[in-house]
Order: sequence, then C-alpha cells, then structure tokens
Amino acid sequence: MARAEFQKYIHGMDEYIKKISTEQKQASLEFLQKAGIADKDGKLLPQYKEQ
Repeated sequence: MARAEFQKYIHGMDEYIKKISTEQKQASLEFLQKAGIADKDGKLLPQYKEQ
C-alpha cells in the first residue's frame, strides 16, 4: 500500500471513529446488533468476547 493510500485509509478510520464516538448509545447498540456483534440485550456474542 502506497503512503498516500495509507494516509487516506487512516483519515477515513479517524473520521469513522469520530462519528461513532459522538453517536448516541442506542444508535451504536443498534449498529452492533445489526452487524451480529451484540445480542438483543447488548452483550457481546461469545466469539467477540476476550478469552
């Protein structure tokens, strides 16, 4: 990956982190549930828990 591509990728990740850090908790929870990372109670699914 070229330096310019890497910088663009990092910039995109920074923007995404900024976006999700300012969203309300409910919106974030809904996203995690739709992505299959959290269950309906908001708990992480077993494959995503730190062992």
